[in-house]
Amino acid sequence: MRRLLNDPYDVVEEMLEGFCRAHSDHVHLYEDDGRVVVSNL
Repeated sequence: MRRLLNDPYDVVEEMLEGFCRAHSDHVHLYEDDGRVVVSNL
């Protein structure tokens, strides 16, 4: 099994970015501080 991580220190940032791109209709990523906010209240 191969790992698809570019840099292990960027795992969280890359995971959050991918999650927010996949669910952009429900969440928003604030890249300056790494917060993810639900946007469909």
